[in-house]
Amino acid sequence: IAGSLVGSAAPVSGAEVSLTFQAIGATFGGATLPLRGSNKPAPDPTVAADWFTLTKADGTAATLTAAGGLSVSDLPLFVSPIIAGGGGTENVTVRLVVR
Repeated sequence: IAGSLVGSAAPVSGAEVSLTFQAIGATFGGATLPLRGSNKPAPDPTVAADWFTLTKADGTAATLTAAGGLSVSDLPLFVSPIIAGGGGTENVTVRLVVR
């Protein structure tokens, strides 16, 4: 999920055990990258009510603020990382690893 696709809905299929997100080649420019999921049949990426914030195993919100990775405890039908804040210089590629 890269560049202009960040913020769009990506379907997750075959996830039975875990989802791991990795931010690679990332320039955050002061932004955060909340990771969100949806179980709606056709979520609208622009409608906040269609989404919930994914959580890490410790129960805290799954948010990236720098290059790196994290695993989430949720297994939604769709995922959509979004850029929050920042000054317009953000350039983040997010890789989703499904197991």
